Amino acid sequence: MGKHGIKVPFSISGRFLTYKVTGTFKIKGIYLATAQGEVYVKLPKSLRYTSMQMLESGAWVCVKGHQKIKHGKRKLKALSIVRTNPCTDEETMSKSKGSVKQIKVCQKSSCRKRGSKAICKALNKSLKQTGLKKKVALQDVGCMGKCKAGPNISILPDKTRYTHVRPKQVAGIIQQHFC
Repeated sequence: MGKHGIKVPFSISGRFLTYKVTGTFKIKGIYLATAQGEVYVKLPKSLRYTSMQMLESGAWVCVKGHQKIKHGKRKLKALSIVRTNPCTDEETMSKSKGSVKQIKVCQKSSCRKRGSKAICKALNKSLKQTGLKKKVALQDVGCMGKCKAGPNISILPDKTRYTHVRPKQVAGIIQQHFC
């Protein structure tokens, strides 16, 4: 093990979801839906343009590269991307997506002043009433970047964000996303 962590080769197959794009609209990586869940893979500059030409949302791909394990975190960097046929069945993919259901609630001071604690209570109550308490995880998170529009919540796996949420709206949001 060197100064920069351990490099280990990897090969992942899954469905292409979307690109990670910076504020200056440069592609930095891709998100894949695999049997283990959603995975981020960084793209080297040589693959960024070619991946734009061959990937569309939902395409099955096999990504090969190396992963660095540093301080307990795993970072994946692609060396090649190849379009493939489905290698896992749809049931496996739907089960992995089903396990990712969660609601993130901002708990920073400005959101708490605007009522995020009441939102958490309303979410807990509504999840218990609908019987989704074991299927949907409720997670307190730090700042979500929209402090003046608080309280903020984010619904995964579809990554929908809500601002200015009131406790009365919680039941409708849960119905819309999870029922």
